[in-house]
Amino acid sequence: SCPFFKPLIFWLLQIKISNTIYKEAYIHNCSS
Repeated sequence: SCPFFKPLIFWLLQIKISNTIYKEAYIHNCSS
């Protein structure tokens, strides 16, 4: 199952790193 990220955390992550990289990492965590 995928961990739930709150909107604020998601927003902060988009500021700090590329959205594409974040999505790739998120999908990888979902698969694990």
